[in-house]
Amino acid sequence: MLKKIIISSMMIFFSISTAFALSTADYEKLLKTSPVIKKADAELNDIWKRVFKPLTGDYRKQILNDQRNWVKFERESDAQEFMQSGMSKEKAYEQAIKKRINRLRVVEYNSNLSEEDAAAGRARADDFYNSSEE
Repeated sequence: MLKKIIISSMMIFFSISTAFALSTADYEKLLKTSPVIKKADAELNDIWKRVFKPLTGDYRKQILNDQRNWVKFERESDAQEFMQSGMSKEKAYEQAIKKRINRLRVVEYNSNLSEEDAAAGRARADDFYNSSEE
């Protein structure tokens, strides 16, 4: 009996958590039809180009893998979290994109630090900016 309850609970949780996610095609449609998402995506692309272009070596590979991971998994996860708190899909995806932009701002800031500033502990933590910043 307990096993059935656990399995039922897991199935309900899984169906609820995936009900909020957009397929890639749905996200692309939202990107084409929502000025809010289009603007956020353009800002993301701008900062991505600024951050990624000057990077070299292993750090460049690390940041590229991080971006790919965000596109594959974290964008959906972040948006789901926002939707579960009551946001519309459009607002949730906008906030997920802004959260990523803010993480890239940290990478940009830290990448531009001099060796002296980095050694002095002036690097910013990944969560330095909050996700609601414009």
